[in-house]
Amino acid sequence: MKSKPQIVQVGCGNMAKMTVAYALDKGAHIVGAVDHRPEIIGRDLGEVLDLGRPLGVAVGGDLAATLDAAYGDAPANALGKRNRFAIVTTTSLLAEVGATLQECARRGINTYTTCEEAHFPWLSALTMAREIDVLAKAHGATVTGGGYQDLFWGHEVVALAGACHRIARIHGASRYNVDHYGIALAQIHGAGFTRDEFEARIAAPSRKTFREFLAGMDAGSIEPGYSWTVNGWLASRLGLTVVDQVQECIPTFADTELQSSTLGRTIGAGEVTGMIGRATTRTAEGIEIVFDAIGCVYGAHDKDFNNWKIHGVPDCNVVNAEPATPQHTCATAVNRLIDLYHAPAGYVTSDRLPPARFFASAERYVIES
Repeated sequence: MKSKPQIVQVGCGNMAKMTVAYALDKGAHIVGAVDHRPEIIGRDLGEVLDLGRPLGVAVGGDLAATLDAAYGDAPANALGKRNRFAIVTTTSLLAEVGATLQECARRGINTYTTCEEAHFPWLSALTMAREIDVLAKAHGATVTGGGYQDLFWGHEVVALAGACHRIARIHGASRYNVDHYGIALAQIHGAGFTRDEFEARIAAPSRKTFREFLAGMDAGSIEPGYSWTVNGWLASRLGLTVVDQVQECIPTFADTELQSSTLGRTIGAGEVTGMIGRATTRTAEGIEIVFDAIGCVYGAHDKDFNNWKIHGVPDCNVVNAEPATPQHTCATAVNRLIDLYHAPAGYVTSDRLPPARFFASAERYVIES
């Protein structure tokens, strides 16, 4: 039996406009939407996202009530999975999105979140990830996180490594415009901070040892940068054993005034536009991984890039010039839902999944039970 995915959209901001449009284009059914902003609660989702037509789905303000009302009593497949999906495009830290993922898991809802830490929380939010994993297994749901990093900071690098005989070092650098992702992301990058504010609130708390990082991140007193989870993912997928990992938060500054649409104000010359979040990982196998995630408010001529180089026998590198970072994130989230339906229940990070698939037509974007 074939059917189209039924999806609840959690978070109705910039990213949701793309996830919902892409899902509809593939023939999926949007059966619910939820957001915390009072000004959009009760309005039609198509109107809120400026899709040009009503969808007959009102934005709810209560997550649990929206999820409970969204789904019928769908039969389970052989793995105990049901045609219940959620795409969560809200915040960047698992501590902030964890309760939402738990609500989805206890209802048997297969969930993909673009929360960056959710990409690989096993070296940062271990306690929360384990709690979600237990709930998901108990109720036949698969939960994972990713987006752009799923391919461009993960499976693409692994494929590159497969063309090498030996590897000494993997170094990546990826830049993205924080104005594309909303206020939560801009704030954790320090956009608009003074130099002293950045030092006190972001840089200084990140000068720790590996063990201090592990304990502090799990307790929520230290925030992991995007590069932190990426290095852990790569080590896991490549079969490497992490023996040490540290992160640095390096501010980037405006040379001239910049206008930030997300902050709703001008960033003055000398103020912080964002940061380079660098993670450096040493492994028992002798391979070093260094990744620079560069998130900042862009000037007129700045562009996204995603570059990786493997130093080894032979050297190998890939350059993604001007990738459409937000669009890739949202396309990956939609394409991944079919994989979640067929994956084992639990918190299954994408290092345990094959690369996300491309569906050549809406007729192929189906679940089979």
